[in-house]
Amino acid sequence: MKIAIVLPRNMHFGPRAASSIDLCVRDAALFSRYRDSTTVICQEVDQLFHGLAVRTYRPGSTRQRVAEIASIARDVRPDLVVVHQHLPSASALARRLRPAPVLLHKHNFIDPVTWFRRQRRYRQLNRLAGIVFVSQTCRDAFVEAFPAASPASFVAPNGLD
Repeated sequence: MKIAIVLPRNMHFGPRAASSIDLCVRDAALFSRYRDSTTVICQEVDQLFHGLAVRTYRPGSTRQRVAEIASIARDVRPDLVVVHQHLPSASALARRLRPAPVLLHKHNFIDPVTWFRRQRRYRQLNRLAGIVFVSQTCRDAFVEAFPAASPASFVAPNGLD
C-alpha cells in the first residue's frame, strides 16, 4: 500500500523547528509497517528529517500549493492520502486525486461556523473518506457540530511522549 502524507504550509518537517504535528507525522511514518511505501509531502525547509521519502512543495497561495501537491501525489500514485490539519487542502485534494481516498488528520477541533459557512464546510467534509482526531473530545465536538457529515471519524491519539 502506497501512502502519501501531506503537511500543511508553515510546518517544518525537520529537526530544527519541528512542531508537534511534524513530530507526529515523522514518528508515525518512521515506525509504520508502510514506512518503505510512504512519502511525506511538505513545504520546503532548510533541513529535512532523515529516514523517510520526502517530496517538497514551494510556499505560495492555497491554490498553487494544492496544484503542486496534487502533481507530486500523482507521481507517487498513492493508495491513500492523509492530509494533516488543513480541511480546505484535504477537500481540494480529494477532488483532484480521485479515486484515492483522502483522510483528514486533525490535531485540534474543527471549529463550528455560521449557517452559510456550515454549508461550505459540509461540502468540504463530505468529499473526504474519513477524519482522524487525536482525542475523543475533539471527535465528540465534531460529531455534535456536524451531525450530517458523511465521512467516518476515528480517534488515534498521537504517540508523542
